[in-house]
Amino acid sequence: MSVVPMKLLTIAGPLERFDDVVRACVIDQEFHPENALQLMRSVKGLRPLELENPYSALLHRSVEVADEAGIPLAYAPFDPASPLEDFASYFDSLSGRIAALHRRWLTLTGNRYDPGKHWGLAALYTEDPRFTAYYDRSVPGCAWFLRAAVERWAETL
Repeated sequence: MSVVPMKLLTIAGPLERFDDVVRACVIDQEFHPENALQLMRSVKGLRPLELENPYSALLHRSVEVADEAGIPLAYAPFDPASPLEDFASYFDSLSGRIAALHRRWLTLTGNRYDPGKHWGLAALYTEDPRFTAYYDRSVPGCAWFLRAAVERWAETL
């Protein structure tokens, strides 16, 4: 009997038997699988799935910021049928929390809260490049977000 090299192989069966199949075929050297990426390189326009999540660093930093700010995080399943207003109100409430934390930071020294001064300070975050660089050092756009949050919430805090 001759041996015919196979390019691709699909194994179908009960999941609980997968380990047995791997042991019998791969470990016992019944066949020698090749890395599928080698085959993909020859197909124009086909790219392998990246194993590293490009958003993991940003997600990790977001979790740290939420912990520092005392904002509880919880998984909520995404319902694609949800109206966009639900998402807008959620992010609006987050911006309100951030503006309130910023207000609290401003009054830690015992100063009386003044919405106009709060608004003016937040405006500096985007008008002075030194402030912008400081606030955007970890998350680009943070200075603009903070300014918008304060402008939205300063009068109601």
